[in-house]
Amino acid sequence: MLLIHGYPGQVKVLILDAPQKMLDERRALGLGRDEMWDGVLHMVPPPVAPHQRLSSRLHVVLAPPASARGLEASMDTGLFQSEIEYRVPDQMFYRPEQASQRGAEGAELVVEVRSPGDETYEKMDFPVGRAGGACAVSASLQHATLQARRGTDASGAARHANRE
Repeated sequence: MLLIHGYPGQVKVLILDAPQKMLDERRALGLGRDEMWDGVLHMVPPPVAPHQRLSSRLHVVLAPPASARGLEASMDTGLFQSEIEYRVPDQMFYRPEQASQRGAEGAELVVEVRSPGDETYEKMDFPVGRAGGACAVSASLQHATLQARRGTDASGAARHANRE
């Protein structure tokens, strides 16, 4: 979300047919962790320092038990369904056979740190569905809460658990 002069509050910006030069510069400079949602490029800004600190702390706690279970740990790596459908979660833990040259094709645990105004909630169902019966965890920067989603219920909706 951006504050743009002449518009009320923060707004999302959609650029139709973004210039190739802009996309090339963005990738070359490492600006953000772009994601593809059903063929739509989401140009995500780099995480702010508090976001990274919380993510690092969670990683320190989660990586050892994940490793003990034979899972690979990764931060800011692509989780792919296809060339036009992928996300870049803050962290993911996956089986070695789920690894690929482009990132991972599935995961057992996906961790997202929620920053104000981001799309964490909109993208949480993708990793859960892609991971089969796996768990996606969202941690909030603004509130001392964790939200976990594990697999789906009979209707296909993600199951939720909230903790403060």
